[in-house]
Amino acid sequence: MIHHPGFRTAAAAVLAAVLIGAVPGCRFSASGGNSASGGSAARISLKTGWEWTRTPHDDGSWHPVPDSMLSTLDLLPENSSGIFWMRQIFSVPESLAGKRLSAYLGRITMADRVWLNGIYIGGKGSMENDTLSEWNSVRLYSIPGNALGSGQNTLLVQIRGDNEAALVSDPFIGETEDAQRAAFIEDFWNSIINILCAAMMVIVGLYHLMLYVLRRVEKENLTFAVLNLVTALYLSNFFITGIPLLSTLSFLTYQKVVANALPFIIGWLFTLFVRQFLRRKEKLPVRIALIALAAIPIILVMFAPDYGTLRSLRLVTQLFIFPTLAYTMSVTVYSFFKRNREAKTLLWGLSPLLGSVVIDIFLHQVLHLYSLPYITSLGWQMVILSLLFVLAVRFSKARNDVEELNVSLEQKVVERTAELSEANERLKITNDDLEDARKKADRDMKMAAFVQQSFFHRRSPSVDGWDIAFHFKPMSGVSGDLYDFYTEAHELRGIGLFDVSGHGIASGLVTMLGKTIVYREFTHGYAQPLGSVLTAIDRKLIEEKGDVENYLTGMLLRIRDNRVEYVNAAHPDLYYRSGRTGTVRPVRLEGKSVQGRMLGIDGLSDGYTAIGFTMAEEDALLLYTDCLPESRNAAGEEFGVDRITQAFASSGDGFASDKLESLMAEFRNFIGDVPLNDDLTVIVLQRTSRKKEAALDFELPM
Repeated sequence: MIHHPGFRTAAAAVLAAVLIGAVPGCRFSASGGNSASGGSAARISLKTGWEWTRTPHDDGSWHPVPDSMLSTLDLLPENSSGIFWMRQIFSVPESLAGKRLSAYLGRITMADRVWLNGIYIGGKGSMENDTLSEWNSVRLYSIPGNALGSGQNTLLVQIRGDNEAALVSDPFIGETEDAQRAAFIEDFWNSIINILCAAMMVIVGLYHLMLYVLRRVEKENLTFAVLNLVTALYLSNFFITGIPLLSTLSFLTYQKVVANALPFIIGWLFTLFVRQFLRRKEKLPVRIALIALAAIPIILVMFAPDYGTLRSLRLVTQLFIFPTLAYTMSVTVYSFFKRNREAKTLLWGLSPLLGSVVIDIFLHQVLHLYSLPYITSLGWQMVILSLLFVLAVRFSKARNDVEELNVSLEQKVVERTAELSEANERLKITNDDLEDARKKADRDMKMAAFVQQSFFHRRSPSVDGWDIAFHFKPMSGVSGDLYDFYTEAHELRGIGLFDVSGHGIASGLVTMLGKTIVYREFTHGYAQPLGSVLTAIDRKLIEEKGDVENYLTGMLLRIRDNRVEYVNAAHPDLYYRSGRTGTVRPVRLEGKSVQGRMLGIDGLSDGYTAIGFTMAEEDALLLYTDCLPESRNAAGEEFGVDRITQAFASSGDGFASDKLESLMAEFRNFIGDVPLNDDLTVIVLQRTSRKKEAALDFELPM
């Protein structure tokens, strides 16, 4: 078993953050128990005077063992793995002569065989490779009466190591009762207490698993159950060799899975429990990082080829533990300052356990007192009890709340019924008032729509040389779209199409103001550059609408015979269709869009660029507002510019009205029953030598 103090202390640090109760000030010590037990009982101390060798039959090959290296025998020269021997030569004092004696050798890593004056007195573990280590088993061997001599006696210990070997806990030879007492104390604090805690955790884990099955909304019960069961499995590290039928397990595999991988799984489960306990949701990158902090060291240890490599990975894998602990501390402290009452409970438990981690590091890493037990491990076991208490209190409080609710439910129902009756009366009055206000608003909306209609062309004008068709459909009664045809006698002089931001009466009023301004400036500036005309329109809009925030986008066309001038103010492109080839393309300047700035916003200084071009007979132009490309079907797809150009290209060689109807049919087929979410205006202008009756496609809901 891995029992290196640095690894177990670091692993315990991950467990620290889940403590709810305080860790008691532990003052027990297996070695202290050995030296103090029995009062004045005589002992033959085996703490000093050891020798070691690889060849026990060669008396010249024995070397002294420094007293400080009994806990790190694998560091002796050429002694990192394999079989080696240790001996102790002693004499029996008169106070122990003739008494029933036993040898207490503490805990030996990994396996041992012991002889006294050539007589075999006991051993634990297997001398074969890749078998479980008996590192945490107490060695207590009874000494036969005929094994001791009156002079010098030789205690010979054969030890198997595998990059790890030790003899700890102040060994001695003494009276059997004294040795048994020392062995019991050592076994209790290092093995029995872990068996009891593991059994308790299995019971607690199964209990909370049952609670989760009954009430799955409380995810922390599931996490706490798994945390208990996984911790119980990890604690088997302290008593696995005492379980029947498990002593044949592969030592390396068990070390990888249980002693090395589980601490990181426990750490991740703990962070998950803390988040659930504090009702905290983390972003995906944080959750991935926490999983990586557990997965990377697990992958490293699982691919270790041998036990020596596995031990050498400890310093690397331990680095992944501390970010997990830091995260847990930070979220707990953060929740505490956010006045989360549960966080205060976690912090009270965490502080003393962190103290026990510091004590363990000081005792085992600094002072090298490896015979002392690890109080951090006991602190983690106290965590389970504390969490069990906290979850039980939470469950009890929930039950009490339910019972209190049941007791007072009838009274609350009566009170609530009276309140609801009162509220219903008030609501009825409010609803009547709202209905009156709605009817008035409907009348106002219809009146505003009627007034606005009178400003718009209901039919396309009949002019020489041009065929015009348009489709106009407001989203509601009042439209934010503005279109106009500028004619003189039977001559078409221009077309304007603009879109006011926003919806409702406010945008409708701006359209009426805009229509007047556009008409006035277009007429007065007919001889001026078209870009200058649009600049004048912008200036007048800013001046006359004042602090109203609505702005306009749009395009303006000026027509002289077969020549068209075009200027754009942040509006969708104008599209040109060749009557000869049927190809469709946007009207642009050398391939670049001429969309200028929006109208009616003060502080924008850029001007507008106009484009001039000629049109042959049967050539057509398409103008539309943004509702056409941005409308969506039931699947959420937009009609889009590509579909517009395809539909316009395939609209045939008929009149402008035929092209418009073909385009709108494609549009209606695409959106289906999905209602429009904006005002829609589409205009088709086609060059022709013919005269034609006016076409109507004007929709206004009344």
